[in-house]
Amino acid sequence: MTKHELNSASFAAALDAAPDPNYLGSVEVVEGILRNLANEGVKRHQNPSEDLEDWEQEVCTQWANVFLGKDPTNYPPMLAWNSERLIDRFVAKESKCPLPLMFMQFIHDFYRLVDAVNAGEVPDEDIPWHVQGTVETYRNFLLGVPLEED
Repeated sequence: MTKHELNSASFAAALDAAPDPNYLGSVEVVEGILRNLANEGVKRHQNPSEDLEDWEQEVCTQWANVFLGKDPTNYPPMLAWNSERLIDRFVAKESKCPLPLMFMQFIHDFYRLVDAVNAGEVPDEDIPWHVQGTVETYRNFLLGVPLEED
């Protein structure tokens, strides 16, 4: 195969995966997963119980496995990207922690935001900006978009 020939089977597989409602290469799907995770985490943080740490461990492991491509039936992966060779290395480099801990970091970012709002440190009108910025940062980690250098 020359550099200009297309591997039609790979191309067709990628196109077939794109319309799936849970395709991990979709910005909307990844943002939806993160927003749902943040929402559940905030609810649990505001009404803490003894099982909060257990829930965090379980859900972070679950989503790490999904993004490592280990649940292709429910969450079709981006070919090659959602694997232990690529996404986990990229996330570790960009977020400074392995994939399961990145999800923990994400949840705890929202805990800190809730605490700051409750303490009056973040005005209500700034909440959407903080939420969107946090979701976009972690979405980019999961989709392979590097952080911008200052």
